[in-house]
Amino acid sequence: MSGLLTPPPNRSPSRALKGGPLDGWMDDDAALAAGQLFSRGENRGILVVNGDQLLGDTARVVGAELGEMHFRIWAALTTIWASSGCPANGSLSFTLGELTRTIIGDSKSVSSRDRDRILEALFDLRDARITLPGYDLETRTAKPVVADTALIISFQIAGELLRAYRRRDPSRLKDGELEDSDQLEDLKALGGRRGSTLKVRLHPEYVDRLLEADLRRFDWSKTHKLSGVGLKLWLIFSDRRIRYLPAKPWELPPGITAQPGETLEWCQVELTPENAAGLGVTAARRVDRRKPLRRGCQQVLDVDGSFAAMEVINGGNDEDVLYVLRRGGGAPTGRPNQLQLTS
Repeated sequence: MSGLLTPPPNRSPSRALKGGPLDGWMDDDAALAAGQLFSRGENRGILVVNGDQLLGDTARVVGAELGEMHFRIWAALTTIWASSGCPANGSLSFTLGELTRTIIGDSKSVSSRDRDRILEALFDLRDARITLPGYDLETRTAKPVVADTALIISFQIAGELLRAYRRRDPSRLKDGELEDSDQLEDLKALGGRRGSTLKVRLHPEYVDRLLEADLRRFDWSKTHKLSGVGLKLWLIFSDRRIRYLPAKPWELPPGITAQPGETLEWCQVELTPENAAGLGVTAARRVDRRKPLRRGCQQVLDVDGSFAAMEVINGGNDEDVLYVLRRGGGAPTGRPNQLQLTS
């Protein structure tokens, strides 16, 4: 698929997934800052690629600690919002099964623990306030702040979710988020899955941002095979804002050649502690940073054929270097008012 595409309005994300790869949509600035936003610890780091500082240290999350599940749900909510016709009121309705299959995929079994983790992450995303950094393509400098916003303003639950919430501290529920008890008992009697509906309302500030911001298009089937540092590296180095440089034939790693008409381009990151933290790796010792980075590089190469090489080069007495070689172009982006709808 090419161009700016999204599933048509009101098409179920899970139904699209069963029919083939599902076009996902995510906040482009959140994807670039994945290493900073979705990692544990205080060190957010920076990110300098080919001499351009893409990220400063301004990314912040207040009110919750976000991890990989939070990112997947964030991307899923953005995908559902886009595939529902980009509603200006931010109101979304879907089943827990649809959300879970979008995040995890149809090929994997979904456990009750998976469902609980999704519900817990939804609570966290409702409670969190997020400061998103960004990057100015014209000046090639990091923007101090692009958005300071909440993601979710409220959600309602029903059906089998009742059991999960009874196991939790009910103090996290706000007025109106748990539907009336009579309806819940009726839904429970019908059999949990049919009643496992979620009604989410995105925060008005964030909806305004989505309507004006660039959204990145991605393939959910790839995210199902990526995790940890591999997912973060894929998100970051797929970004169109990275200034990749044309690779000359004599600069290519051994065994790699450009096919006729193919353009290979490269970038590199000096793996200082600050840059490594910007990629989501915060280990203090250089030797302890290499293993997760190398494992993440191999994940990306196994999943996405647009990357020809991604490796950590031992720097000896100098800092290690992350070298990335890809086959031209970055992840496509678009604004909701520019999206072409396809059947």
